[in-house]
Amino acid sequence: DTIALLNEGEDSELSTPVGTLERGGTRSIDSEKDNPEPVVIPISITSEESESRQPHYFFIAQEILTSERTYVQGLRLLEKVLHGALKTARDSGKPLIPEGLRKRIFLNIGEIHALSCDLLDELEKRLEQW
Repeated sequence: DTIALLNEGEDSELSTPVGTLERGGTRSIDSEKDNPEPVVIPISITSEESESRQPHYFFIAQEILTSERTYVQGLRLLEKVLHGALKTARDSGKPLIPEGLRKRIFLNIGEIHALSCDLLDELEKRLEQW
């Protein structure tokens, strides 16, 4: 696996990639000005450092999982309850909002909900195997 390293700009927005971080502990920094070839810098973490970081990483992963669960619950509420109520009102002949607006608001809610559920399932599986 490779992670792109980004250079932080003056306005605190991330700009273009400046290198990569690869599994196995090597980092390459692209330097177009001085050297067209990437410079590889070894990154070493002692086993003691690695063990002390594991609980921290696990806590971060749990926070991401909790956030995703909350997000999926919110999407479920929007899709099933709110959107369902709007469709029921429309079907009864008393729409609460114009049909075109309802369609625009909820255009991709089903796909977003399904994708988020898949992501949540994958996160849960990975944390169980941690």
